[in-house]
Amino acid sequence: MKDKQPRQGDMVLGGKNLPPKGAAVLGGIIGILQKLKSENEQEKIAALAQALNYGDPGLDLVIEALTDKSFRVRKVAYLLLWERQETKVKEVLRNTNPYQFFECIDTIEEHIGTVTSLAITPDGKTLVSGSWDKTIKIWDLNTKLCLSTLKGHSQEVTSLAITPDGKTLVSGSWDKTIKIWDLNTKHCLSTLKGHLDWVSSLATSNGKTLVSGRIWDLNTKHCLSNLKKDLQQEASLAITPDGKILVSGNGDKIKIWDLNTKLCLSTLKGHSQEVTSLAITPDGKTLISGSFNRIYLWGIPHPLFSF
Repeated sequence: MKDKQPRQGDMVLGGKNLPPKGAAVLGGIIGILQKLKSENEQEKIAALAQALNYGDPGLDLVIEALTDKSFRVRKVAYLLLWERQETKVKEVLRNTNPYQFFECIDTIEEHIGTVTSLAITPDGKTLVSGSWDKTIKIWDLNTKLCLSTLKGHSQEVTSLAITPDGKTLVSGSWDKTIKIWDLNTKHCLSTLKGHLDWVSSLATSNGKTLVSGRIWDLNTKHCLSNLKKDLQQEASLAITPDGKILVSGNGDKIKIWDLNTKLCLSTLKGHSQEVTSLAITPDGKTLISGSFNRIYLWGIPHPLFSF
C-alpha cells in the first residue's frame, strides 16, 4: 500500500494533525486569500504578514499584492519580498521601482547654514556636504558622525564633486574659485581661478576632467575650454546609477521620475523648507537631500516594516 502521508511542499487540508515542515495548509491559504479580497486595508496587511507561512501559494499572493490598489498594501508586499532569494521574487522586484516606497529614515544636523551641495564616495561609506556656512563637512554614513570639517573658501560653498576613485574632492564657491582636496589627508591641493561668476555645479569624468562651466584638466589644473552655461537652475537634480530614474528637488518637495516614460512615480514630502541639493548612493538604495541646516536620508526603513 502506497504511503498516503503528505510530503514536504504538499498542500493539505487543515485538521488535528500537523503537516510536515514546508507543507501549506489549504484551509489557511484560502482564509488568507479571502482576507486579501477584503476592502479593509488593515485586514489585508495582516493577511500578507501571515501569507509567507504557507509556502509558494502564500508567496504568490504576496507577489500579486504588489499591484494592489492600496499604496500601503503594495508597500508591505514589497518589504516582505525585499530580501527573499527566490528567482521569481528577484525577477518581479527588478520590475518594481523601490523609490516609490521611500521615506525619511534619519536626519543629520550640524551645519549652521543652508546645505547647498552633497556628494557620496564611490564606496558608499562617506557623505560630503557643502554649506552657506563656508565649510565642507565629511560624514560617516554608517554612524552619521562628522569626521572632518574643511575650511578654505571665503564665501558660501555651492557645489561638490568626487572623482570616481574616491580620492579627490572638488568644491565650488560663491568666491568664484574651485578647490581640489585630498580626501585622505583632508588637505587642499590646489585652487582654480578664472570664473567670472559663482561656481554653480561640478562634474568629473574618469577623474581626469572637471566640468564647471569651464573644462579643466585635473592633472595639470589648466582650463581647457569654456562652456556656455545657464546658471539659473530651478531645481536640484540627481540620477540613479542605472540611469533610469531622475530625482528632482523643487520647493520643499522631491519628485521621482521614470526617465523612460517621463512619468512622475512618487512625490516625497518631509522637508519644511526648499530642497537645495540631492545625491544618491552608488548602490541606488539611499537618496540624500539637503535644505536649510538639515540633511534628510531617504530609503526603505529597517526593520522591514511595522503596522
